[in-house]
Amino acid sequence: MKRTIQARLSAMMFLEFFVWGAWYTTVAVTMTAHGMEGLTHWPFTVNPVAALVAPFFVGLVA
Repeated sequence: MKRTIQARLSAMMFLEFFVWGAWYTTVAVTMTAHGMEGLTHWPFTVNPVAALVAPFFVGLVA
């Protein structure tokens, strides 16, 4: 693989997971600020479940 392509793909992967990490750590604070204190556990609960279930639905569409 060419060095430029490898560098660009590495940067893309870093930015992808950086954005996910930045969003994931601040979602509870943002929800609390908007008056949803009792619902802050849902993003952390639903995200792994969706990651397990989504391939079955994507497989049906593909």
